[in-house]
Amino acid sequence: MAYHDNFINQNERDRMTPPEPTVAAYDYKGEPIYEGEDYYSFDETYFKPQDAMDYLLASGAIEA
Repeated sequence: MAYHDNFINQNERDRMTPPEPTVAAYDYKGEPIYEGEDYYSFDETYFKPQDAMDYLLASGAIEA
C-alpha cells in the first residue's frame, strides 16, 4: 500500500514541511547545539547553560 498525504504536489510539500534544524556547534560531550539554542563558550569549548556545572567538573574543577 502506497503512502498518500494531503499535499497537491512536491512544491507544496516542500513549502509546508519545516526545514531540518541546523547544527551551530557541538558541545564538550560531542552533542549538537542547534541554531537558536543558548550556549556558552570557554576556551573554544561550548556547553549549554544547564550543563555548566557538569562542564566545570569535567574540566577538573573541584566541588567544595
